[in-house]
Amino acid sequence: MINSCQLFGQIFEEHIVSLFALDAFYVDAADIDGDGDIDLMSASRFDDKISWYENNGSQNFTEHILTTNANHAHSVLASDLNSDGLIDIIGCSRDFNNIIWFENLGNHQFTEHVIVTNSFGEYVDAHDVDQDGDMDVLSASFFDSSVFWFENDGNQNFTQHLIANNATHAYSVYAIDLDGDNDIDVLSASNQDNKIAWYENNGFQEFEEHVISTNAMMAWDVEAIDVDGDHDIDVLSASSDDNKIAWYENDGSENFTEYIISNNAMYAHSVFPVDMDGDNDIDVISASMDDNKVSLYENDGEQNFSEIIVSNNSIIAYNAMAIDIDNDGDNDILSASGGDNKIAWYENIVEGCTNENSCNYNLNAELEDGSCIMIQDFNGNGDVNEDNFLDVQDILLIIAYILNQSELNLIGCEASINNDSNIDIFDIIQIINIILN
Repeated sequence: MINSCQLFGQIFEEHIVSLFALDAFYVDAADIDGDGDIDLMSASRFDDKISWYENNGSQNFTEHILTTNANHAHSVLASDLNSDGLIDIIGCSRDFNNIIWFENLGNHQFTEHVIVTNSFGEYVDAHDVDQDGDMDVLSASFFDSSVFWFENDGNQNFTQHLIANNATHAYSVYAIDLDGDNDIDVLSASNQDNKIAWYENNGFQEFEEHVISTNAMMAWDVEAIDVDGDHDIDVLSASSDDNKIAWYENDGSENFTEYIISNNAMYAHSVFPVDMDGDNDIDVISASMDDNKVSLYENDGEQNFSEIIVSNNSIIAYNAMAIDIDNDGDNDILSASGGDNKIAWYENIVEGCTNENSCNYNLNAELEDGSCIMIQDFNGNGDVNEDNFLDVQDILLIIAYILNQSELNLIGCEASINNDSNIDIFDIIQIINIILN
């Protein structure tokens, strides 16, 4: 008898962290309290709240409210802003035009500081832009269509610098060395001009705009990573009016070619690149509002992407990202959805044989290695596949099992024809003897 286990999945199990982040808009994750596990953060707009959620090590989360005065809180980000070894938290309050940071004092204590009070910040990033050894802050400023960076003097006094003022309704900003010249460049997504742009740093923090695309219709998000493994930085975007998740291949000279990952993410709002299945290529996560969907697009290694729906019950899904939340060696997914006020994480169940009653159960097995074949011959008559014929097919099944058993260091089980508790060549000999006799 051959029993099929559950062959497919990356399977994701939802765990709700909170249903009380009103119009939950943004999430991030880091070890905030330094206890070796991953804590979570959220920004929610209707309650003007920025919170962090303490992980007790078993993925039970306790909310700690940092503020309920971040009017229309849009963004939250973890970064050690003062270089003291503790993770601080940065946030945006659009209606108060504030970018704020919460200094981590240790022992779950935080002090709020204002970085700037005249910025319509939608989205923040943090990077050492001027490479002077401290963390600077960047923002996409919506109503004045600008991209800024805020220079940290080393004592967390910040000076505002304009990068661009023609990113119409700037929404997202991301800092990275895009051209490989060892300084920090900046990317933006702006949704009224449908533009993805990068700003080349000349090494002196003077920035020159280069347009990647004006075809990201209502662009909301931009990220960058080496998608195709050719050692240069590619770009990704999420745009809502074309329901599109796209990546832009860098030819090594910062000429970009667009490839569509999906045009079925209805009102796509966020994009996040990460290796979700541990196969050393870059997969992509999206959150889309109109279909309440969090999706994973699995890369086959040739930049062909297959969609796996992680959730279609994240009502008005605004944001999603990935990190190993449960410390089991694979990346999980975290989301914020505004229609249900929900912060949730989705546990990544590694694909493999998930029938624990199978004699060759192996949670970490890959589909291709065939380890989800369960061979059983309880009556010992040699008819392993129970087709009422004792023939070469039964022998081939045992050979296949032996090969996988050797690879996976599995032990035998009740399929052993000669009842010695091992599935091996002697079972094949036993079948041959039965056939001959």
